[in-house]
Amino acid sequence: MAAIEKRQKEIADGLASAERAHKDLDLAKASATDQLKKAKAEAQVIIEQANKRPLADSGRSES
Repeated sequence: MAAIEKRQKEIADGLASAERAHKDLDLAKASATDQLKKAKAEAQVIIEQANKRPLADSGRSES
Protein backbone atom coordinates (compact mmCIF):
# COMPACT_ATOMS: atom_id res chain seq x y z
CA MET A 1 0.00 0.00 0.00
CA ALA A 2 2.82 2.41 0.81
CA ALA A 3 4.28 1.84 -2.66
CA ILE A 4 1.04 2.97 -4.28
CA GLU A 5 0.89 6.10 -2.14
CA LYS A 6 4.53 6.86 -2.90
CA ARG A 7 3.89 6.47 -6.62
CA GLN A 8 0.79 8.68 -6.44
CA LYS A 9 2.84 11.38 -4.70
CA GLU A 10 5.57 11.12 -7.34
CA ILE A 11 2.98 11.48 -10.09
CA ALA A 12 1.35 14.46 -8.37
CA ASP A 13 4.74 16.11 -7.87
CA GLY A 14 5.61 15.50 -11.52
CA LEU A 15 2.35 17.03 -12.70
CA ALA A 16 2.84 20.06 -10.47
CA SER A 17 6.36 20.48 -11.78
CA ALA A 18 5.13 20.23 -15.37
CA GLU A 19 2.50 22.88 -14.68
CA ARG A 20 5.10 25.25 -13.20
CA ALA A 21 7.35 24.66 -16.20
CA HIS A 22 4.47 25.39 -18.56
CA LYS A 23 3.72 28.68 -16.78
CA ASP A 24 7.41 29.62 -16.83
CA LEU A 25 7.52 28.90 -20.56
CA ASP A 26 4.48 31.11 -21.16
CA LEU A 27 6.12 33.94 -19.22
CA ALA A 28 9.36 33.52 -21.17
CA LYS A 29 7.48 33.59 -24.49
CA ALA A 30 5.62 36.75 -23.48
CA SER A 31 8.86 38.40 -22.42
CA ALA A 32 10.59 37.42 -25.66
CA THR A 33 7.68 38.75 -27.71
CA ASP A 34 7.77 42.04 -25.80
CA GLN A 35 11.53 42.40 -26.27
CA LEU A 36 11.18 41.64 -29.98
CA LYS A 37 8.50 44.32 -30.38
CA LYS A 38 10.73 46.85 -28.62
CA ALA A 39 13.72 45.91 -30.76
CA LYS A 40 11.69 46.26 -33.96
CA ALA A 41 10.45 49.69 -32.87
CA GLU A 42 14.01 50.81 -32.06
CA ALA A 43 15.24 49.46 -35.39
CA GLN A 44 12.51 51.38 -37.21
CA VAL A 45 13.58 54.62 -35.49
CA ILE A 46 17.21 53.99 -36.45
CA ILE A 47 16.23 53.27 -40.06
CA GLU A 48 14.17 56.45 -40.24
CA GLN A 49 17.06 58.48 -38.83
CA ALA A 50 19.46 56.90 -41.31
CA ASN A 51 17.13 57.62 -44.21
CA LYS A 52 16.88 61.29 -43.17
CA ARG A 53 20.65 61.74 -42.91
CA PRO A 54 21.51 61.47 -46.62
CA LEU A 55 18.83 64.04 -47.39
CA ALA A 56 20.37 66.47 -44.91
CA ASP A 57 23.89 65.79 -46.22
CA SER A 58 22.89 66.21 -49.87
CA GLY A 59 21.19 69.50 -49.02
CA ARG A 60 24.48 70.85 -47.67
CA SER A 61 26.49 69.90 -50.73
CA GLU A 62 24.01 71.54 -53.10
CA SER A 63 24.15 74.90 -51.32
